[in-house]
Amino acid sequence: MGVINAHDIKPGMILEKDLVLANGRRLLPRGAVIEDKHLRIFKAWGVTEAAVANVSREEAEAGALSALEPLALQYAASLCELYFAPLATEHPAFNEIKRLTVACIARRIMLGEDPPRPAVVCTDNGPAELAPGQTDARHVADGHVELASFPEICELIREVVNDPRASSTRLAEIISRDTSLCASLLRLVNSPLYGFPNKVESIPRAVTLIGTRELCTLTYGLVAVRFFRGIPASYLDMRRFWKHAAACGVFARILCSFHGRMDEERAFVAGLLHDIGRLVLISKYPAASARALAKAQEQNLPLHETELEIFGFHHARVGSHMLKAWHFPDSLRDMVSFHHEPTKAHQVPEAAVLHLADVLSVAMDLATGGAPRPVPALEPGAWEAVGLPLSALEAAFGQFDRQFQEVMGILMDNE
Repeated sequence: MGVINAHDIKPGMILEKDLVLANGRRLLPRGAVIEDKHLRIFKAWGVTEAAVANVSREEAEAGALSALEPLALQYAASLCELYFAPLATEHPAFNEIKRLTVACIARRIMLGEDPPRPAVVCTDNGPAELAPGQTDARHVADGHVELASFPEICELIREVVNDPRASSTRLAEIISRDTSLCASLLRLVNSPLYGFPNKVESIPRAVTLIGTRELCTLTYGLVAVRFFRGIPASYLDMRRFWKHAAACGVFARILCSFHGRMDEERAFVAGLLHDIGRLVLISKYPAASARALAKAQEQNLPLHETELEIFGFHHARVGSHMLKAWHFPDSLRDMVSFHHEPTKAHQVPEAAVLHLADVLSVAMDLATGGAPRPVPALEPGAWEAVGLPLSALEAAFGQFDRQFQEVMGILMDNE
């Protein structure tokens, strides 16, 4: 008997145990023979693993790898050796992320796509604009907020959310004033992220289906994305930045959907905005930010660690202060503030989900031909705080692409 990932379950396999969902519902009994229709049901219900007879997890994984061309697999494995920290792969979850990344790269090579190439390391040139201790995260964020206040529409929405007498009709009326925002929200609601069977054609209908607070959270996220228009391309590749942000948001939402007890919209928006502190630092201190990035690449260190050396604080703290100034929910700010140190958060499981989503998004960028960079190791205790089985990682990889493509399109149009 073996518990294997849902992706490795094939028609004809026999369940060794009852397949029971997290809510206690029995989906299939012990002894059931798996059919194609069952695989579709598993996907619909978010099944990530099952106990089957006469097949172990190791055998199932080996069978999946045997379908890949040896040379493609060899190249993918050698590339991942460069970007996955050797000691970190001793953790079962990090090792599983590495395995999935290797397989994804190999499959892309077999399809004729160009494989990722080792990145060219930037050099640390020129002095930074400030020395550690000359400022702090709050003052950097406050100074940026003063340059342009958050749009009035978000203040109006906040008033509606905090007013128990306000109706969902009032909320829909406010959002509908901004035609571009309205279009982006409806496109998001109609995307594979939600998978509603019928098209949602109005904001009032979206409020009904998703919920008032949830739609407000999405609105805040999209408005924040628009706030950061105009950063020069010489400072940062904005498409690459939002690609990582979208990936992190999608992974965070997928992981929350597996968990079943976390706010999916909050996780999605936290993923979109988890690195906005970088945009603030780049806008105010471009040379110092470039120096931090170069040092991270040269020494194979996480960016937030080199920022801490150069600034005395890092982008996650700046982002948290920005979100506080804009009256984002404390729970969302907590996730952003501690996404590199999730066990220090007030709500550790939520911050750990965002931390894991960040790691997955870097791995997926490597897997799909993006500019390679080191995949950050999981912080001690983070995987345990998430509370998901290893099989959830492969399921998340499997669901990612369809949701990501639509979200990325919305962000680029919105940006």
